[in-house]
Amino acid sequence: MMEKITLTIKEPLSLRDFVKIIDYSETNIILDATDPGEWLDQIIPSIYFRQNEFFRVDFNSANQGMLLNIISTEKNISINLEFHETPFIRYYDSTDNKFSPLLIIKRDQLLKYEKRETVQFMGVKPKKSLKMMANMRGAPVGGLIPSLIFRGAFKLAARAEDDLVEKEGTLFSIYFLDKNIEKKMDIIVDSFYVKKFEEFLKLHWSTSAPPVPIEEKKEGCFIATACYEDYNHPIVFQLRYFRDSFLQKRNWGIKFITIYYKHSPSFAKLIESSRVLKFCSKIFLVKPIYYISKLITLKK
Repeated sequence: MMEKITLTIKEPLSLRDFVKIIDYSETNIILDATDPGEWLDQIIPSIYFRQNEFFRVDFNSANQGMLLNIISTEKNISINLEFHETPFIRYYDSTDNKFSPLLIIKRDQLLKYEKRETVQFMGVKPKKSLKMMANMRGAPVGGLIPSLIFRGAFKLAARAEDDLVEKEGTLFSIYFLDKNIEKKMDIIVDSFYVKKFEEFLKLHWSTSAPPVPIEEKKEGCFIATACYEDYNHPIVFQLRYFRDSFLQKRNWGIKFITIYYKHSPSFAKLIESSRVLKFCSKIFLVKPIYYISKLITLKK
């Protein structure tokens, strides 16, 4: 009998270091990733790892603060753990989180996937006490000491609540080659996310990467990249995310993107050659747009 592979948590990395591990670059961009869920305004995992005859883990991914996700790039698929600082969805920002890669699979090693049976599993349960605390933030509580007592009481109540609850989901099996041996990984998908996960696999669990939007293929330094001299800088990453998740879904946003791609390369070249222009562009243009984009995407 084949010995199981044990997946372990590697040292969590910042987004900037993580994207180097998955070989993220202009020629290997991130195409898509699985999403976290939301319940009582709190982040919950949408997919969970299930032990089988090939794989086991030495951690419990069904813990608050740890999300299992799958990221698709042009050249590979990576299965990762994502660690977030806060349980509240309105403060969630993947660019501020840390990541631990579990498996990185090259596209030519991907085989197939199966949607299997409905299963019962123990999933993350949002905490009512945290929801109450979030709703009462900003309410007057009579000074510093009462405020500390108030917050401490809710945190204590949150610790006393159960972390897990029995839920219904669907079992998926994903197949790939590992050292020329076919392996199978089982993933349990929460019921709310099954349709979206199936669409994700249909597009991305393939030796052929989905078509990349023309805008992503454009070369040359644009304004934010020229300012920070790093295509993978977290601010540049956030602005691309804002473009893809917000602007490209609106007619006026598409028009703005078209105009931007037409005129920004020449301005970016000027910025590259001038420290003064870089500084001014950061302070008066890039950073204000960055903060606005974070506010908008957090409210989505």
